[in-house]
Amino acid sequence: QYSPNQQIGDEGHTFVARIVTALGQTWHDRRVDHGIDGEIELIDPATHQPLNRLVLVQSKASNSPFPGETDSGFHFLISNDDHEYWTNGTNPVSATQSMASSGRWVRTSATSVSAWTMSPSDDGRTTRIALTPWSR
Repeated sequence: QYSPNQQIGDEGHTFVARIVTALGQTWHDRRVDHGIDGEIELIDPATHQPLNRLVLVQSKASNSPFPGETDSGFHFLISNDDHEYWTNGTNPVSATQSMASSGRWVRTSATSVSAWTMSPSDDGRTTRIALTPWSR
């Protein structure tokens, strides 16, 4: 059975892929998801040549407001396992959150996971990541 949550997730992946493509970059879905949904292969805008540089992407999608959402930004929680997985890699990771139905999206800086504003959550099993305001 194809659940509503699976559909929302697929809409989020498609939304991210459309934005990446509109920016002149290449999107690659991951067939097996261990905490990374896809990759952006960077393309030189002047020469249109692939640069053999990847930014990994974790996509979160919803049709309702995200927890911690305000007019100036919001935060989301990731599992400590995902946090460890992302920080142990060699590629930068960009976490995106989208509401594809409304065309709203936000992304974290893809330079380094360790540069994000992170703090342990109260339950000790998750990490809180503070994000910038919505982009349209």
